[in-house]
Amino acid sequence: MNKNRKLKLCLIGDISNVHCKRWANYFAEKGHEVHFVDNHYYKYKNLKLHYLKDYTRIKLIDYLSRLIRAKYIIRKIKPDLVHSQQLTYHGFLGALSDAHPYIVTPWGSDTLFDYEKSFVHKYIIKYALDKADIIHQIDMNGVERVNQIYGDHRGRLFLLNEGVDTKVYRKKRFSKKNKITLLSIRVPKESYNTLLFVEALNIIINKYGIKNIIAVMCNEGDKIARDRFYEKRLNGLINKYNLRKYMRFFRYTREVYYTQHLMENADIYVDTMYRTVRGQGFGKTGLEAMSSALALVIPDNPDVTIYVKHMQNGLLYKKNDAEALAKAIVKLVENKKLREKLGRSARKFILKNYDWEKNIKLLEDKYYELANRPKKKNFLN
Repeated sequence: MNKNRKLKLCLIGDISNVHCKRWANYFAEKGHEVHFVDNHYYKYKNLKLHYLKDYTRIKLIDYLSRLIRAKYIIRKIKPDLVHSQQLTYHGFLGALSDAHPYIVTPWGSDTLFDYEKSFVHKYIIKYALDKADIIHQIDMNGVERVNQIYGDHRGRLFLLNEGVDTKVYRKKRFSKKNKITLLSIRVPKESYNTLLFVEALNIIINKYGIKNIIAVMCNEGDKIARDRFYEKRLNGLINKYNLRKYMRFFRYTREVYYTQHLMENADIYVDTMYRTVRGQGFGKTGLEAMSSALALVIPDNPDVTIYVKHMQNGLLYKKNDAEALAKAIVKLVENKKLREKLGRSARKFILKNYDWEKNIKLLEDKYYELANRPKKKNFLN
């Protein structure tokens, strides 16, 4: 594996997403020539962004135009490899370029939700998987989901969860005058089941009479994929149960410093997302909460139990059960020693298994391995 030369990388993803920014910036700061293709704009001194600007208000025309321009851009770059994040749009973009070596990373939302939307979505996802030389997965449940919809891909599998930045997400608490802060970062959407958090708060406050809590949650989603109807239902439920004086709200943001600040000020992290068909992907926010030494309360799903062991580094509750969620939260609110024990164990688990600085180097090694393989014949050679 020749590591003496720097690589020319073509990365495709949502550059406004914090995880994609960190991914691209890491390789740029390491001295690799990084080209990023996306229809969002982001300026970074060491990053060469190829901005796929829309020129009309007709979605189909703009989409087809981006596909054509992306293929031309990648042809011009002649990268050592192409890596796309998420199958439905960016994965399809990379696959159509016919560039090799080609890596694609499913995100969970594509195989969990997008695949069920239509025949077109199914075709796009399968096409992106079929064209990939390497399918990068973050855990075995993701592997199983792709096996179900596509078939056995173990011969092209690269299993690695890049993890979280443990220097950014770390334990740092501020005194709150005997108030316990519960945090939920999920945006108000049906797929994230955030109404369940409000139902559980009603039980905690109005049934059990526990009022020394502040619940912090998002009440306004991403402007790109916002669910205004669900937001209205959420706010209606909060008013119905008279919970506003126990709650603080924030708008969805993609900035790392903001989620870091929220977690630094929290005591308990609450997750409500669930799926009944193929399970639930364990999101990056769960890992960030664990790295921040927060006591974690999360549904008991197959994907989750890879990371969270009940009463060891978090609490599991029966999915979609407000009473079970409320009881788990009450247990942590009333037991400071348990909160702190679970938080310490969670951070220790992350430091051992999912430290960004350690794991991203393994991805860089894979890039070098692929770049040094004999090239497939395509338009780049």
